[in-house]
Amino acid sequence: YHHNMKAAIYSGHGSHSKLRVVENHPTPLVKQGQALIKVFAAGLNARDPKLMMNKIPSFIIPLPKTIGTDLCGVVISNSKCTSNKFTTGDRVVAMMDVLHTSDGSVAEYVAIDEKLLAHAPPNISSVECAGIPLTALTVVQAFQPYLKHVNNQTQNKKVLIQAGAGGLGVFCIQVCCI
Repeated sequence: YHHNMKAAIYSGHGSHSKLRVVENHPTPLVKQGQALIKVFAAGLNARDPKLMMNKIPSFIIPLPKTIGTDLCGVVISNSKCTSNKFTTGDRVVAMMDVLHTSDGSVAEYVAIDEKLLAHAPPNISSVECAGIPLTALTVVQAFQPYLKHVNNQTQNKKVLIQAGAGGLGVFCIQVCCI
């Protein structure tokens, strides 16, 4: 895949007026340990516009930068993957690395480390899947110290979830129901 693609990029920091869709953005080169994904749906998180608006040194976030963090798509090349976990045609969700890369999820294609991929749930649409990665990972990481403290013995435990109707709260409730 050595052609150009459509992507939403910003070349300088500032307001949303810095964001533009380009038709001739280079398709990412796939490195060892990465898969090439055709993006079906991409999700933005609160941190995406913050990274665009605030002046961040280019050695941390190189410009131009493709916006976006979360995605759902299909593996179109796994030839550089080091495991057999993902095969061509697998529908996956992922959360992109943000620092030290100009790549983002609002693009036709992404090259992403296979360790950042997960198989997409078959009963959820691609658009819904694209909203899962960062929020779900935040909840999983937040629960890890508690689970360690209770030695993974969660039956009959009670948990207070502040703001249960928000994005994180909804995922917390689902994790507690498992």
